[in-house]
Amino acid sequence: MVKHNTEKFFSAVGFKISEKRKESGLTQYQLASLIGIKQPVLASYEIGRRRIPMPIIIKIAKVLNIYAEDLLPIEQKNKKRGPKPKIEIELEKVKFLPLEQQRVILELIETFTKTNLKVS
Repeated sequence: MVKHNTEKFFSAVGFKISEKRKESGLTQYQLASLIGIKQPVLASYEIGRRRIPMPIIIKIAKVLNIYAEDLLPIEQKNKKRGPKPKIEIELEKVKFLPLEQQRVILELIETFTKTNLKVS
């Protein structure tokens, strides 16, 4: 029973990796190169043949500009179905920028929202 659940878990993780990789427009070879593994190893992760170490999941998430939890088959409450709004996708990318650039973007957002709040 435990073995079956473990296999299902890693198969689901592999499917999500494949899905997110394709959404990003990357081939298996490209993603594998970016995270420092061979393409056949990534392929075996994606089909659930091999267990994926957490450090690899984290590397994949960073390359794909997503949260590592987005690759895990866990039910995420309060999440809407369907694609994320473009603003949300872009804001998630901001966290990977250098701190100084993050501050500039935050100042722009704060300035814009304060200005628009006064107008309405």
